[in-house]
Amino acid sequence: MLERQLNTYYEYYFDEINNEYSFYSIGNNGRFKKRVLFKKFGNSPFWELILEDYIEKLDFYSINTVTNNNDVDKIYATMFSIMIDYSKIFPNRLLMTKGTTQIIQRLDKIFIHKYFETITNYFNIRMYHDSIAEYTNKDFNSSINCTGYFFYPKKRIK
Repeated sequence: MLERQLNTYYEYYFDEINNEYSFYSIGNNGRFKKRVLFKKFGNSPFWELILEDYIEKLDFYSINTVTNNNDVDKIYATMFSIMIDYSKIFPNRLLMTKGTTQIIQRLDKIFIHKYFETITNYFNIRMYHDSIAEYTNKDFNSSINCTGYFFYPKKRIK
């Protein structure tokens, strides 16, 4: 059971056939389907969390959409909950997030900081930066801007 800090998250579903999670964002601008995938990150040992929005008109998922549904906190709580769930299914996989824009990178940092106490019960969090090598693989520091984050499972998650 998730801890109190992540108690406000969307109900999500795991599709075993496609190895993906889905949930709906519900807010001021309507109801939007979202999908979370974990894709192998190059030749590294990491699996990258990718959040996508479903664009109904095009029958297509995209990482480049903004729904402005005033529920970003709940979306991040859902993503972290999914990460914990995914690590129960695949306990030996190392996870990462990588912001596609500076805004997403900043939001990642803000919400990792907000949920730090809960996340660090499950993962050691290290920083990743595309171009500043000295930041890569150092402990999470909310005063440093970086490209993404590594999540090393602390132990087998039950």
